[in-house]
Amino acid sequence: LKHWEKAAIPAAFYAEVRDGENYAKAFPEHGVYGLSTYRTQVARKVGAKGTLREGKGWRTDAKRQALPDWHLDKLAALDMRVRVASSFENTHQKSYISEKIFDAFVVGGIPTYYADKEHQVLTLVPETSMINTFGLSAEEAAKKIETFKPDAEFAKSWLETARSLQATFTDEAAVVRERQRVVDTIMDELEKL
Repeated sequence: LKHWEKAAIPAAFYAEVRDGENYAKAFPEHGVYGLSTYRTQVARKVGAKGTLREGKGWRTDAKRQALPDWHLDKLAALDMRVRVASSFENTHQKSYISEKIFDAFVVGGIPTYYADKEHQVLTLVPETSMINTFGLSAEEAAKKIETFKPDAEFAKSWLETARSLQATFTDEAAVVRERQRVVDTIMDELEKL
């Protein structure tokens, strides 16, 4: 709690500026929502002094992927310096999870996310360990991020989740089993063709 209270960066958004309908396509009947425009709008609306916005279109037109290691650059810049780390995906789809939410835990930040009740991220990260803005407008999400006050119960859940993720991602046998499961599933689908 002290770390989050004293964090030099109140909120960090690492993503390209993306505006327009092409980045906001939605197929609610399938639980699929384009989130790039949404996360750009949320980043714009979070007005806390010291909020960090990085990526093409914020302060430069250079792509972060041009850096020698854009991922390590983000982790190093935020490590134990951030309160809320944006983890919004490009797309909401119940089985799609990228590195973003895990990065938030790695750097000691409170992750933001956009997940309905069926999203698989909730099997790894409970809502009690994140700021979930599902169903909120960008303005409502920004306000929730700015006004969120973690308490001891939230901190306990966050820490338990961080420990669980660490155990999961350092279990080499589980990683091998999961890779094999993915290969088997893909091969089964290809054989059906």
